Amino acid sequence: MKYTGSIHTTFYALLAAAAGWAAGLAKEQIASGLNQARLTGGRLHCTRINGILVVDDTYNANPDSMQAALHTVAGLSCTGRRFAVLGRMGELGAFSKEGHVLVGRTAEELRLDCVVSVGTDAARITDAISPNAFTQSLHFGSAEEAAEWLRSHTAPGDIVLFKGSRLARMEQVMNLTFPPQ
Repeated sequence: MKYTGSIHTTFYALLAAAAGWAAGLAKEQIASGLNQARLTGGRLHCTRINGILVVDDTYNANPDSMQAALHTVAGLSCTGRRFAVLGRMGELGAFSKEGHVLVGRTAEELRLDCVVSVGTDAARITDAISPNAFTQSLHFGSAEEAAEWLRSHTAPGDIVLFKGSRLARMEQVMNLTFPPQ
């Protein structure tokens, strides 16, 4: 079985395998079932493209899930740099500014190498990162601008996380940066 999922996916696959084992399924039946599982796209799905680990977490976002994704990327083994490409988080209401600032400060505390925000509301994320921080922060107004910069600044060994609310359409930035093969 070729694994290209996330840490969370592994946990749930192990739970499913344990449940199958407890129900009396043979290990071959469990393996077959796991191989046939189709996961929802955009949920911490990892793919290696030209030596770069692309982490697609574009399904949706809120401050808790953004922080969890940042912690996940910070904990992954990496021979290059760690990038977080982040879009706005929708439906936060009065908590919007505070939530975006919290995400930026988390990325700075984790010492990610570079945080790229895309779109007007997402600028609050990179604005929250201190100019003197280890973490480089950049903001782009469009998916095309962000993708152009990322294509020329990422290299084999890097990890690049893409995350934002559905309205942010971060999969566009990801697909422009790393076109589907």
